Amino acid sequence: MLEEAIQYGRLGWKVFPMNRRSPALIDWQERATSDPVGILKLFEVPYRMGIGLVTGEKNGLTVVDVKDSRNGFRTMDELGIYDIQFQKTPCFNNRTGGRRYFFKYCLEAVSGTEVFGRDTGIDILNDGTFSFLPLSIHPENGRSIKWIPGQGPAEVDVAPFPLTFLAVYLQPYNWWRH
Repeated sequence: MLEEAIQYGRLGWKVFPMNRRSPALIDWQERATSDPVGILKLFEVPYRMGIGLVTGEKNGLTVVDVKDSRNGFRTMDELGIYDIQFQKTPCFNNRTGGRRYFFKYCLEAVSGTEVFGRDTGIDILNDGTFSFLPLSIHPENGRSIKWIPGQGPAEVDVAPFPLTFLAVYLQPYNWWRH
């Protein structure tokens, strides 16, 4: 896992160690680093189970987590926001049968769970939050998380945040927020 964390650092991504579902460090936002020596120090404790990524402006990344078991893909279809842009960016399958998509930072996309309302299955991970990264051990099933073939950050560029998604998300009065 240490080598994978260093590889993410080489991409310029600031990473930190995770224990199961949460950061292994209290001050993870400040200590996250892309420096190989810093990563070695952060990951020297062997019980670390995963690699975390600071989302938002600090890493220049906004993450959209679509949970299929909670209607995420259906919500995207109903809102007309499932487009080709979601296929051309780093992405991995999440535990719910959905996917986690990595986009260039978008200031307007505020972090939140169920951003289109209850049981819509779409979360935004941005400023102040984090995402675990592939080659971490999943906290619930113990399996290694992997990038979708051909959609790892070394294989495909991070795409701009999808304008169709942003346009729907920013509408001032939305039926899904009630």
